[in-house]
Parts: sequence; structure tokens; C-alpha cells
Amino acid sequence: MTASKDLAGKPLRSALPVNAVFVLGVAAVFSLVSICARLAYDSGSNALTVVAVRTPFVGIALWVYLRARRVSWRLPPVDRNRALALGALLAFSTLVLNKALEIIPVSIAILIFYTYPLLTSMASWVTRTERFSVRVATTLVIAFSGLALALRVKGGPLNTTGLAYAFSAAVGWGALMYLTGRVFRGGDSRPRTLHMMASAGTLFLLACVISGDVALPATQKGWVGFVGVPFIYSVAIIGTMAAVSAVGAMKTSFYMNFEPVTTILFSALVLEQFMTVTQLAGAGLVIVALLIFRMPAVKAG
Repeated sequence: MTASKDLAGKPLRSALPVNAVFVLGVAAVFSLVSICARLAYDSGSNALTVVAVRTPFVGIALWVYLRARRVSWRLPPVDRNRALALGALLAFSTLVLNKALEIIPVSIAILIFYTYPLLTSMASWVTRTERFSVRVATTLVIAFSGLALALRVKGGPLNTTGLAYAFSAAVGWGALMYLTGRVFRGGDSRPRTLHMMASAGTLFLLACVISGDVALPATQKGWVGFVGVPFIYSVAIIGTMAAVSAVGAMKTSFYMNFEPVTTILFSALVLEQFMTVTQLAGAGLVIVALLIFRMPAVKAG
């Protein structure tokens, strides 16, 4: 999943139906990242090893992309230092999300993770940086009611540690989005994303060296997932940038909320992680809440 869904570019006019299908395809590609990661985990690898390989690889791919687009990757010293510092928060949310993917069903982890915009709104109300919104409050009730249903699994409760990792990832990513919006005002976020990736990748590699906690897959299927993660994630990140350039950040964020849908589908097809009818109903409520939350306000006249 996820390391940058809030990438700024210059919106261009284009045919919405084609672009909508494209962004939905990008959401599906992001889903495959989580599926591939779980294949690696089920074959003996671990979260630290996967993200330590994935993040630097994606950083290099992003640098190549910016060079090809003739976009400068350099930042002013203040922005560079801020981006590098935020990379630590990116590293935290990325690692704990992947720890959740190791332990609990992929679809549940992604559903929990995608509550991050709602959690950010709650934090904004508490800190009084945003006014209370009945619409957002309603989506909160719907989303967490849906989560309560989605967490009702057969055979006993889910691993509480895995759930804690997933909620920590949502909190961490929400904090990252909030702080990014606070410390950066406008401009192209692609170079900032590159610096955050570089910082996070460096931290992951250092953690591997210091801890020695490196685990490679033990099966062919695991290696397919392990190798697929960085390549597929690179495609997803660059695809997101292309989508933002085509339809803008707001519409891209709206369509990206379909990632949990494709994750549920791929989890069943590839991992044989099936959800009960009750869980599917709960997942549907969460997704509907996210769509309502993300839906652009209609202006009168």
C-alpha cells in the first residue's frame, strides 16, 4: 500500500470517463501491492525486509520519472529538511501497515487504514483547526459501524496486535497528510515525495543493518510476491501522478477509495481470504462513508 496518495501536479483538461477508468485501475494496482506483500509474508519474509527493498526501489523509480518529465527534484533547504523529517513519519506508517498485513487479513487491514481521513478530521476538531461538520460526523458513524461489522470474523476475534498496527498506520498516515498540508503551502509535491521516500528508505536500510532482521521468502510464490512489490508499487505511484495531472488531486483521491473494493476481490481470488456476508456489509458501509466524505461539494448556481 500506500506511500503517496496526495501528489500534486498541474491538472489538465481531459475526458473524465477515460481518466476515471484509469484511476480505478491505479487503485487496483495499489491493491496488488498488498496482495504481493502478503504472499511474501506467508512464505517467510517480514515487513521490514519488504519495505526496505520496496522504498529505495520506488525512490529511484520516482527520481527517473521526474528526470524524464524534466521536473527538478531539488528543494530549497527549509523544504528539504521538512520533507526529510516527514520521511520518518512515512516510514512509521508504512512499516506498521505492513506489520498489519503480516498478521490480519489484508482486506481488514486496508479497510482500517483507509479511515485515516476521518481520523484526521476528528483530530482537526479536537485541535479546533477545522469547524465541526455534521456531514463528516455522519460519515464517521457510518464508517466505524461498518468496521464493527467487518471485524466480526468466524473462529474467534482477530489478532489484537495486528489491529493495533492497522489503526496505528491510519493514525500515522493521517498525521502525515495533516502535517504535510500545514508545513507546505502549494507547489509541486512530487520532489517532496521523493525526499520523503529517500528519508524513509534510509531509515529502513539502517534498521535492517542494525537489527539484522532480514528474512527472504522460502517459496517460489513468495519470491513472486517479494519481487512484485517494488515493481508494482512503482507503477502505482507513477500512475497516481499521471492521474493527478489528468483529473486533479481531489478527483483522484475520490476514485482511490475503491482500493478496498479491489483488495477484497484480490484477497479472495489470490489469497483465499474470504469475507462473510456480515463482513462484506460492513466493508460496504466503510466504503460508502469514504465516498461520501471524499465527494466534492456541489456549489449552488
